[in-house]
Amino acid sequence: MNADSYINRELSWLEFNRRVLEEARQETVPLLERVKFLAIFSSNLDEFFMVRVARLKQLAASGEASEDPDGMSPAETLNAISRRVHELAAEQHICFLNTILPELTREGIHLVRPEEMSSEQARFDEEANITWARALEKVGAHVVYGLVGFKTHCKVCLVVRQEADGIRRYCHLATGNYNARTAGIYSDFGLFTCVETFGQDLTELFNLLTGYTRPQRFNHLILAPVGLREHFLTCIRQEAEHARAGRPARIIVKVNSLIDPAIIEELYLAGQAGVEIDLLVRGMCSLKPGVPGLSERIRVVSVIDRYLEHARIFFFHNDGSASVFLASADWMQRNFDRRVEIAFPVLDEQHQARLKEILEIQLSDNVKGWQVHADGSSTRIASPDAHSSRSQEQLYEVMRHDYSGPTAPPPAR
Repeated sequence: MNADSYINRELSWLEFNRRVLEEARQETVPLLERVKFLAIFSSNLDEFFMVRVARLKQLAASGEASEDPDGMSPAETLNAISRRVHELAAEQHICFLNTILPELTREGIHLVRPEEMSSEQARFDEEANITWARALEKVGAHVVYGLVGFKTHCKVCLVVRQEADGIRRYCHLATGNYNARTAGIYSDFGLFTCVETFGQDLTELFNLLTGYTRPQRFNHLILAPVGLREHFLTCIRQEAEHARAGRPARIIVKVNSLIDPAIIEELYLAGQAGVEIDLLVRGMCSLKPGVPGLSERIRVVSVIDRYLEHARIFFFHNDGSASVFLASADWMQRNFDRRVEIAFPVLDEQHQARLKEILEIQLSDNVKGWQVHADGSSTRIASPDAHSSRSQEQLYEVMRHDYSGPTAPPPAR
């Protein structure tokens, strides 16, 4: 693929952050949530400059070429970033000074300088991971820090219990962190099961992470950095083969970011073969959707709402015998090559149907949904009629209905 087939990842990320800023500008959003979105916009930019802009400056100073496939040099990207960030910062300041601040004042909320604050103010310090690790070790826990050279990013929990009928392994595999703070503001999915083959897999995974074994063949898990990219490439190619044979073919994927060139190229080829492809990408997306001859069967939607869309879901129609996966990984080089990640299949047909329903609801969001275009810009999805669909509200009602009984459903067996 040539450079014209890709959107610059940094500019795509800035467009995502513009969508965050737009939530702060929406009068229908509660006032304090608008303040929150302004704060998220700023903290996002802080991290962006500390990580991505710093890296680009290193590349520009050394004369190295960018590793990204869009063809822009580090210096060109830095200039484009500067122009766009100045525009967005100006919009943020206008929003805060002309709209948010006067509304806060009317509600009796006033800004004070640090020196005006009481000494009784709350502390916001967070304990470092190393402190928690030492505390756990003190009470007898075996703490392992992961494989050298790789960030451990998979999210799994294994509980082994002696029960009346023998040993049982309870497994939880998730798309999001075990974090009390983010659990209240992120949307994620997890699988809770005591199916023995999953228990075998998690036992093997923990043995691998603690250094007791070499990587073995799993019953269900697909692991990065040893085969996750190849697994998804194979799934995409199989869907393309169904399309070439004249069978219905569809891919629906929900990720935070999509910038891996190999995955993007395979999606282009699958779309050209006749596969209908819907992508829910909250953040960076280097794929150009809707380009005649390249990606006219590919649609990209981004949902920005009260809760951070964090789940990774992968649906492949597979000639009517759906293959559905959840994963800890986005479709990025770092997830495939420099992290320990897992993907795992959802085998229960009712669970598969529910995940597909969730994906369809999010794709139809015409309140908080954005259509991403081939030039990297995005526009709100307009309702063709009077009916409005806000996916997070709909999904809340779905989940409330599911779990409104006296007890939660038991783990799958």
